[in-house]
Amino acid sequence: MKKVLNILIWSLLFFGAVILLSFVDSSYQTIQLKKINVNIDQSDGHSFITKTQVIRTLSDIGVIENGEKVDALDCNRIEKVINEFSGTKNAEVFFYNSGDLFINIKQRTPIARVLHENGYLSYYVDKEGKVMSLSNNYVARVPVFNGSIKCGNQFSPINKQKSNNQEDAILNGIFEMAQVINNDEFLAAQIVQIYCNKKGHFELIPRIGNHRVMFGAPEDIKEKFFKLKSFYTKGINIKELNLYDTLNIMYKNQIVCSKR
Repeated sequence: MKKVLNILIWSLLFFGAVILLSFVDSSYQTIQLKKINVNIDQSDGHSFITKTQVIRTLSDIGVIENGEKVDALDCNRIEKVINEFSGTKNAEVFFYNSGDLFINIKQRTPIARVLHENGYLSYYVDKEGKVMSLSNNYVARVPVFNGSIKCGNQFSPINKQKSNNQEDAILNGIFEMAQVINNDEFLAAQIVQIYCNKKGHFELIPRIGNHRVMFGAPEDIKEKFFKLKSFYTKGINIKELNLYDTLNIMYKNQIVCSKR
């Protein structure tokens, strides 16, 4: 008798749960998408992605406020679409029973802009060493690398293996130089352009001072920048910079200055 009673109780609980889930599912199907909340992380100061761009893209795939029922939403699909934006590092999409859809977007951080030697191909490189396409709405203030750069969009500076290939050396040099510049407030403000000549040597174009900095091959990069910063901040009066034509920092423990 007790066994029969237990079976009866469990059966009632099971059917009750089925009825409850059916009711919840029925209620859920009646919920409409009321509001799309787009939160874009701009803590790095960049604006590659805009709320207008996101809303327009969602509209293109049929996701519209006060239109689509929540049960028809595919959050994974929306995340995939947003993650296809070049400036997106990560996107999270979720919604509440109130009908609010939330989209949280973290943007990628560019550290350099690279201009291909043919003058037609240009792109950003982010702090993870990945290529970003340019934006029609926003221009990032990062150092510009141009000159004899033949790598196109096959940028892969994360490769730590030693290579005798000059293009690989240039790529890795661009990435490391951009990291050092962007991690130093003074250098980021002073160094605006870096030219690469056919030998694979770099020349820096400063913001202040009508001179060039002969950086040389992408070797001892941190040491060279430390030496240059020390010269700018401790070795010379800023007003005297226009007296020089070149500053050569290729040699260890010295800077060779050439006056006009």
